[in-house]
Amino acid sequence: MSSRRYARNLVCPHCGSSLRRDTARAVCANGHTFDVSRRGYVNLLPAHLTRSRSPGDTRAALQHRSRFLSGGYFDRLSDLLVMKSRGLLEQTRRNHPISLLDAGCGEGHLTTRWLSGLGGGTEVDAVGSDISKWAIDLAARRSSNVDWIVASNRELPIADDSVDLITCVFGFPHLDCFRRVLALGGWLLLVESASDHLVELRSLIYDDVATKQSGIEAKRGFTLIDRDALRYETTVQGEHVWDLLAMTPHFYRASESAKARVEGTRELALTVSIRLSIYEATR
Repeated sequence: MSSRRYARNLVCPHCGSSLRRDTARAVCANGHTFDVSRRGYVNLLPAHLTRSRSPGDTRAALQHRSRFLSGGYFDRLSDLLVMKSRGLLEQTRRNHPISLLDAGCGEGHLTTRWLSGLGGGTEVDAVGSDISKWAIDLAARRSSNVDWIVASNRELPIADDSVDLITCVFGFPHLDCFRRVLALGGWLLLVESASDHLVELRSLIYDDVATKQSGIEAKRGFTLIDRDALRYETTVQGEHVWDLLAMTPHFYRASESAKARVEGTRELALTVSIRLSIYEATR
């Protein structure tokens, strides 16, 4: 697939009118202006949607995540997303560029693998969004073929009924907003952790490892069309063991002694276990 530099369906987070973008700024018809960073991304996150001055993942956590993912431990997950996405897109004949969104894209590793794996000659408008400006800053260094934006999944600055395919991987899905931006017949690919995901890491940290599994139930306007699971074992080596802890919320819950155990572990057999649900946008 060939990607456009700027997506056509971004809107102003203040008034909802279309945004016109160039390399320096994004401007709406009502005069709201947003500077484009030197990395090429734009911050479209209004202050009222944040609870802190720097919401989302920290720069340090994202750097650990980037290093961990570079080890290929989650590549089979991105391969599954590619396979499912290609299968869906082959079913449709759009008379416009395909609009893709990775909602909660983090530092862009999975986003760029997902897009590069789709192949073909179809033109796409690709957007990667995350509430963390540090995430989007790192993502923007990976690819200039994605329109990277700082934004919240609660109120995405994207036009109604304009997205053909959304992925949300280990994110915080807001289904009302996702349904608003999805075109009728578009799809949501939702990846959630299964109960035994990263169980070996959790066993290093906690005395009692919770196995309760929470599932997200689709709301009105979505129809479940496919459900799949992926489970495999891999071996995490060296400093990537610490990177794994430091990139997850477990880092903030772990005791100092638990962190010391992880830091002293140089090899960890690890279970990757996820559930993939695909929903179609319906009336």
